[in-house]
Amino acid sequence: MTGEDWVGLVVTGALLVYLFVALVRADRTR
Repeated sequence: MTGEDWVGLVVTGALLVYLFVALVRADRTR
């Protein structure tokens, strides 16, 4: 793996976690 591939994975993972947390918070506030 190259450095760029690693950065891409980290960014994608961070976005997925952010979206997941946003969904959980939305469900809790209902």
